[in-house]
Amino acid sequence: MGEFEAIWLVTMGDPNASTRTITTLGFREIFAYGNLGKGIAMYFSVFPVVVAVMVSIIFILRRES
Repeated sequence: MGEFEAIWLVTMGDPNASTRTITTLGFREIFAYGNLGKGIAMYFSVFPVVVAVMVSIIFILRRES
């Protein structure tokens, strides 16, 4: 999620969709196609996964200490 700028500036998510990520897909959906709802849904679909990974990492680190 944090590598949007580098990917967008170098390849804009193409060639052959090889460097597309959720962030570049959401950006393209919102600004190129004008579909705000679908673009926001793409961004928020990743949020539960990120939270779950963060909680598990914190749990593991606290357990090891």
